[in-house]
Amino acid sequence: MRKITKRTLLGGLAALAVAPHALAARHRAPARLKPATVMVVASLHKQHLSDKRYGYDRLYGLVHAFRPDWVGVEIRPEDMSADPAYVGTWYPLEMRELKDEYPGRVFGFDWFGDDLTGRPIPADWRDSNAVKQMERDSDNAPELKTPAKLKIKTRLDAIQARQQVLLANTTPRGLNDGRYDALCVDYYNTLRDYVAGTRFEAMSQFYTARDAHLAAAVVAFVKGHPGQRIAIVTGADHHGPVVRALREQLKGKAVLASVA
Repeated sequence: MRKITKRTLLGGLAALAVAPHALAARHRAPARLKPATVMVVASLHKQHLSDKRYGYDRLYGLVHAFRPDWVGVEIRPEDMSADPAYVGTWYPLEMRELKDEYPGRVFGFDWFGDDLTGRPIPADWRDSNAVKQMERDSDNAPELKTPAKLKIKTRLDAIQARQQVLLANTTPRGLNDGRYDALCVDYYNTLRDYVAGTRFEAMSQFYTARDAHLAAAVVAFVKGHPGQRIAIVTGADHHGPVVRALREQLKGKAVLASVA
């Protein structure tokens, strides 16, 4: 039989005193991660050149004032480190300039189709791409000139007119407050009805897929960077899908900051 000494007894008592604390630590819930703070900014692409209330400098000022840890731009990830001349061929000026302004703190989230994933965009893509061809052909397509289709086209034109009024009178806050997003939902839902049952269905499907891919890429990045301040700059038509995805998929993991 093992001899129990005073030293052994004291050691055992010490272990018993520590054990409850160790057990509590083992079962303690993991520390809750601080949510990311995300500002999604709608851009106007070339229209920034002529918009006196929302020029390029105003857009860049919004991003700078947010003090971002990261900036997301509408450029495919595989093109972020490509030759500047190549990048300049495919992407809007504001995306390229923001990419260069935040080196080491910028990521791309654009998508042009699974067939191009991991590949450079061919020089003739605008001419050879099926969706681009559909966009050109849709104006004079006989199947879109039936009475039923023309009735839907009238609705499309009315929505576009409302979009143009908003764009012509907008401020950064006005473009990002949800009104333009709602018009985009109405427009793309109506467009889907307009091309339904025709060879142009793939055009509408591509627009929906692109929005989904952009939003998913942004959600994945934000999810992987808790506690960070992340500015997302995307074309105005994509603003709504990105914001909705963040709200629906990252509840408690992301706080959306308003655009001033």
